Amino acid sequence: MITEIDKGKIYFFRESLLKDASEGICIYTVKETGSDVEIILWNRKMIEITGYDIQEINNKGIYNTILPIKEGTCDVNSALKILQRKITSFECAIVRKDGREREFAITSFVMEDDERLYILTLVKDVTEQKEIKLQLKESEMRYKKLFELYPDATFVHDGEKIVFSSPAGARLLGAKNPEELIGRDLKSLVHKDYINKVENRIKEICNNEKRMQPPLEEKFIRLDGTLVDVEVVSSIFPFKGRNLVQVVAKDITTKKEMEKVLIEREMKLREITENTLDIIAIIDENGIFKYATPSHERILGYKVEEMIGKSLYEDMHPDDVNITKEYIQMIKCGHKIKMFEFRYRDKNGNYLWLEVIGKLIKENNQNPSCIILSARNVTKRKEAEIALAESEEKYRNLVELLPDAVYITQENIIIFANKSAAKIFGYENPNEVINKNIREIIISHPRYEKAYLKKRKLLAIEGFMPLTEEKFIRCKDNTPIDVDTTAIRYKYGGKDVILSVSRDVTERKRVQSLQRKMEQKNKLLKQTKEYDKLRTEFFANISHELRTPLNVILAAIQMMKLNTNKNMLSSEDDKTNKYIKIMNQNCYRLIRLINNLIDITKIDAGYLKANMINCNIVKVIEDITLSVVDFAKHKGIDLIFDTEIEEEVIACDPDKIERIILNLISNAIKFTPKGGKIFVNINKKEEHVIVNVRDTGIGIPQDKIKTIFDRFIQVDKSLSRNHEGSGIGLALVKSFVQMHDGRVSVQSKYGQGSQFTIKIPIKLALYDSEINMAEYNSQANIERTHIEFSDIYTD
Repeated sequence: MITEIDKGKIYFFRESLLKDASEGICIYTVKETGSDVEIILWNRKMIEITGYDIQEINNKGIYNTILPIKEGTCDVNSALKILQRKITSFECAIVRKDGREREFAITSFVMEDDERLYILTLVKDVTEQKEIKLQLKESEMRYKKLFELYPDATFVHDGEKIVFSSPAGARLLGAKNPEELIGRDLKSLVHKDYINKVENRIKEICNNEKRMQPPLEEKFIRLDGTLVDVEVVSSIFPFKGRNLVQVVAKDITTKKEMEKVLIEREMKLREITENTLDIIAIIDENGIFKYATPSHERILGYKVEEMIGKSLYEDMHPDDVNITKEYIQMIKCGHKIKMFEFRYRDKNGNYLWLEVIGKLIKENNQNPSCIILSARNVTKRKEAEIALAESEEKYRNLVELLPDAVYITQENIIIFANKSAAKIFGYENPNEVINKNIREIIISHPRYEKAYLKKRKLLAIEGFMPLTEEKFIRCKDNTPIDVDTTAIRYKYGGKDVILSVSRDVTERKRVQSLQRKMEQKNKLLKQTKEYDKLRTEFFANISHELRTPLNVILAAIQMMKLNTNKNMLSSEDDKTNKYIKIMNQNCYRLIRLINNLIDITKIDAGYLKANMINCNIVKVIEDITLSVVDFAKHKGIDLIFDTEIEEEVIACDPDKIERIILNLISNAIKFTPKGGKIFVNINKKEEHVIVNVRDTGIGIPQDKIKTIFDRFIQVDKSLSRNHEGSGIGLALVKSFVQMHDGRVSVQSKYGQGSQFTIKIPIKLALYDSEINMAEYNSQANIERTHIEFSDIYTD
């Protein structure tokens, strides 16, 4: 419990200590419980330092408010130690009210009265001071480490003796440690050639003429007597209260050796450059020559002094200036440029081709960049390239225009093909077959497979395949093709390729095949002609041979008929009449057959010609038709004639027209049963006379219609056929119609009848004459009818 006396004392202390106090002041005493202290005085500086006022401290307890940070922090125990006079000052760290950590220096004094002890504490914030000390310590450690690790040697001397050396200095001079150099004579470590320079430099520094000397090169003597080249910088250096000379020496022995080597190399390079066969030049950023080798004179004819200061573009070909400027600009921008070319005029006025490569050279920041150019005279090569390109273009055009296929394969892949090759392969454009497998385009014919493999094996071994006939199948359309091929193997791009030249001989093969067939056919034709000639001669001879005795027989029969009519024979002898009639009809049949054979033979031999005269064809056909009406009627058949035109005079052979009509009517009667009808009709269509012979007979099977006009063709060939015939009649009809430039056709439906149509063009003979039609109503006309109808038996 604080008494009035205590308060008076405290007031006295507070008034005397708080006035103008720059440090924190705190007076406290230990509570009777011993668990904490009681603050009696807490000045403004303490509030500023901690952020707490006296009331907050007493309410919470100072040791509950200011937390201990590390060992030695003030607590109740430390307060007791202070009272026991065991400690008077210490440092601690506390946490302010705002949470910041600060370090303080604490000084405590014990005050006492009659009843109680008090502790007066002076508190000073030493946070910034601690931080500065720490920084100084760290800086010192850094510089010490830097000094020890600094590669350049550092010495301090007083003009005569070395008083300090860095570890690098000891290494430079070959000492075991820096202490080995301390006290050594300075001049004993400097080469004699440099002693005067060293003395003068020391005087300048000491006289303050130059506080710091620029770098100089010197030679030091190592402890083992060897020399070392150094680059030295000197300056005034305060050392232990004196201004001494600090020397920083850099070992440049390696540098000097490299410079020596570099100079030697530069001399060699200059020697090489001066004597090189190529042009070497240096131009500035504007293209002005700054350096030129003597090779300019040898290649271009210009001396070196003539090139210096001259523009690169002055003698350049005008067509090459712009592109060259673009290349130079790209080099200036740091781009890597491959070789480029331009034409440059020599002193004689001739343009030479130069192949150039350039590189940017940056000297330093003050001097602008330069470009070094290396040029080679490639005029001859360029001329050769141009000639080669022209030759290549010529041969390329030649290959493209070749009718033969030219193609190159690499492991069966087509890498080149001309237009003819593409055409053989079935394509329009060669690009369509490039990079395709040859086996996907053509495959060997099965009959040629073994020969193909054999030839390819020969090509693989010998590297050459002679001209060989090959047969392939084109995959695109499965068309067989025949080719004559030769091939050779050679190296291209380091790999084996095969150059093949093929000629399409498919047409030639086809022509050869046709020629062989033609030869065979000609041979057969020749044999056939010979056979036909023999046959024709045979038929002609046999026809005449048969006709002579037949005429005798027919004359005898005619005499017998004549005698019968005169009653020379018994009229009751019907048998005799019947036999005479049969013999007479068969004689007519033989005559008809012989006449047809003779006509066919003449037609084949080309001897039978139409006797063309101008006559009324309507009258001719009408008379012929009407002359056989009774005969048809006797067979129970109606023969009807009808015409749409009354008269039409044309060029025709009446005899041939008669035989045509009689033959067609005869056939119609043969194949028309009783009660049937035959129609003969004439009309005119455009410039043709149309004759139709139609019947209602049995008709013709469809499979026989196409061959009905061929020789020796009969619809009914059986031995039991109802009608006789040789199969020559309709063939003669066709031939006779064709003699009139006409056509004959047939339409038939089996079981319903047939219609034969004759179409003859209307035209006149060159001579104007008409035949007397009365001649065709004579007995001779009747006899022809009997001959043509001799195949038809009457009851």
